[in-house]
Amino acid sequence: MKRIVLRGCSKVITIEEDARPTNGSNNSATPLLSQRRWELDEMKKIIIGMILGVTLMAALLIPIAIHERRRSWDYGVTSGRIDGLFEAADALDKEFGRYDGQGDYKLLLSVKSGAIISIVTNGVKTVRIIQ
Repeated sequence: MKRIVLRGCSKVITIEEDARPTNGSNNSATPLLSQRRWELDEMKKIIIGMILGVTLMAALLIPIAIHERRRSWDYGVTSGRIDGLFEAADALDKEFGRYDGQGDYKLLLSVKSGAIISIVTNGVKTVRIIQ
């Protein structure tokens, strides 16, 4: 039996090898059970560390992903709402025309630089567009 002692900064590792040949070869040595157990313990530490790291990253990234998803949804809804209001204003502009600046009006809807207003002309209430 051959004994090897490795001395490092903080640990002393002892590796014992059995000099009996295995699988018909004369020069190969098989490690003893204590060394295999040490290797399994090290592998367990590495695997546990990886699992904890993945779990921690998932716990941190999932709420961020949910928040960003909700924010992009809200942006899309708002953008679609504004586009719809512009289309409605264009359709009303084609049908009723633009405000000529004469008379008092009541603001019905405002979209960025344009507005849809209600105005009374010649006793008739109509809708006009300001742009």
